[in-house]
Amino acid sequence: MPKPINVRVTTMDAELEFAIQPNTTGKQLFDQAFAAQEDLEKTKEELKTALSSELAQARDETKKTQNDVLHAENVKAGRDKYKTLRQIRQGNTKQRIDEFEAM
Repeated sequence: MPKPINVRVTTMDAELEFAIQPNTTGKQLFDQAFAAQEDLEKTKEELKTALSSELAQARDETKKTQNDVLHAENVKAGRDKYKTLRQIRQGNTKQRIDEFEAM
């Protein structure tokens, strides 16, 4: 049995390392790297969810500012700064000005 080759794949988000067989094709290598990247993203999302819930439990509701309340309302309504900017950029100049002034 041929000795496995250690491979390091670097993306913008992560650096992945795994062993492949010498006869591995480029497609197989891509599929393995893609699967490893997906696993890493799932792990990051799980950690993010766990941390968010832990922070939510530790949050002191008596210290919320008006901005905190406004942000929570915007998040519940599905609004964020990027969505607002996209909406402003849509349409002609008059529509953009009207949208901006209505904020």
